[in-house]
Amino acid sequence: MFTIDYIFDSAPAQDSSDPLGSITIRDARKALTLANVFLDSAFVALIDGLREVRACGHSVVEMPEEPDALRLDPGPGGTILIAYQGHRVVAPGPDALESALRRITGSFLNDMAQFKDFERNWVLEPVRRFCASEAE
Repeated sequence: MFTIDYIFDSAPAQDSSDPLGSITIRDARKALTLANVFLDSAFVALIDGLREVRACGHSVVEMPEEPDALRLDPGPGGTILIAYQGHRVVAPGPDALESALRRITGSFLNDMAQFKDFERNWVLEPVRRFCASEAE
């Protein structure tokens, strides 16, 4: 089973501009965690990575606040290898990655909607568009 989950850092965010937390991507055997990241930027990186994988077959996505890039490469049998900071998990394919990403970004936007300034967080715009669009 392939899943993506997130958790906010223990200190609650004061507004939607600083959603710090961790994202964990799990395949059937391993987990990869993007720890202490700005969740909005990390989800944008995953969305960009999915689009680039569909268009080019691979992706290296820089996250503005992070020193390391997120890599998505083709694997055997149509799988996608997702790597970050020396750790790697395997998505069954682009459709499975997209499905997991749609589920978790929808949940993330619902959680972020509690903040009064939610609509003004421009970093979330690609996430909003992704959630509102049809499956690719």
